[in-house]
Amino acid sequence: MNSKYKKFLLLLIPYIAILVIAPLLNSIHILVLDMPLIMFWLFIWFFLTPIVTYMIYREDRRVN
Repeated sequence: MNSKYKKFLLLLIPYIAILVIAPLLNSIHILVLDMPLIMFWLFIWFFLTPIVTYMIYREDRRVN
């Protein structure tokens, strides 16, 4: 797979998770760890986004 294409796909993961899926979760009244699902979802992605960004950085360094 092309490295530039792979980096773009990795960058889309947090974008889709936060801007596309999060509004869909807002109408569901489920509690996870005593937090609303939307709050838990955003909290998890607060930590996952830097991990995905590091994966892009690592891929970029491997190619260069």
